[in-house]
This record gives sequence, structure tokens and C-alpha cells, in this order.
Amino acid sequence: ISEFKRKPIEEVGFDASCVENAYGRLLPKIAPSIPHAFVYAYETKKNKNYPFNTYMEVKYRCLAGYRFARTQTLFCRNNSWIGQKPRCITS
Repeated sequence: ISEFKRKPIEEVGFDASCVENAYGRLLPKIAPSIPHAFVYAYETKKNKNYPFNTYMEVKYRCLAGYRFARTQTLFCRNNSWIGQKPRCITS
């Protein structure tokens, strides 16, 4: 999504709303599955500008024999994982 490339993260409106209550614990909302890849990290990052103090990212890794054709990260906004979906292609 080209809007992410032109604006600072604070202006895009990323947030930390991608959580679900499971048995009394807040857990990251399951990120979309990507062929030939797996989620290796859900991270909460500091966002310095109001109104959001933090935002969430989900990071992927490609399986052995594959490499990223584009980004490896999706971002959280309004309880959804957004951004250009990672894509793994044959190495």
C-alpha cells in the first residue's frame, strides 16, 4: 500500500487493537496465513504521537528454499492486519 511509504507511521494511524480476549488473557489476533511462510513474531512498538501510544506489527519468515518477494511485515489498524501481504517465492 503506497500510503505507508509516503507518510510517517504516526500519520498512518497504526494502533494496538489487534488483540483478542482468550480465557482472560489478551492475545494477538491471528494474522493471515501466507503460503510458504510462518509468523515468527508479534511485536508492540512505541508510537510517539497522539492518539496512539503503541502499535502492533506481525513479522513473517519464509520456509527453507523460499525468500521474500516483498515486505515481511503487516501492521495493525482498527483490529485488522493491514499492508501489502508478504509473498515468498522460490529461492
